[in-house]
Amino acid sequence: MTLEEVQKQYPDAMKASLTMTTEAMQTHNFYKTDELRKYLQTIFPGNSILYCNCSGRKITAITSKEAYEEEKRQLSMVPGTKVIMTGSEGDFPEYKDKVWEVYAGPKWMCGSLVVWLEGFSGAYSCEHLKIVIE
Repeated sequence: MTLEEVQKQYPDAMKASLTMTTEAMQTHNFYKTDELRKYLQTIFPGNSILYCNCSGRKITAITSKEAYEEEKRQLSMVPGTKVIMTGSEGDFPEYKDKVWEVYAGPKWMCGSLVVWLEGFSGAYSCEHLKIVIE
């Protein structure tokens, strides 16, 4: 994933490189992506960590505030949330304007947050769902 690719979706994305001390590298297990993301979140609060990598003592990350807001929106789709599909009308015209209820999720799957909808087979990407305010 390059900065230019990310900026097509999130124009505010930025790339940061950090060089850690040997002591810090020995204290943290930055070679596990989850640990590295947790650490970077403290450095970039209010940003989503879209990409991170650790090579030697150098850490590279791509972050975005816009992506953080979108991630918060998607994470709010908890069981009981009513949603409408926005990305499938062309493929499934019978689902246009149908209100679905989330029964499980959100969970990370293949790099996207997904939820399971009551009466729909399989998971559905949160990116293509709109929350219905009643």
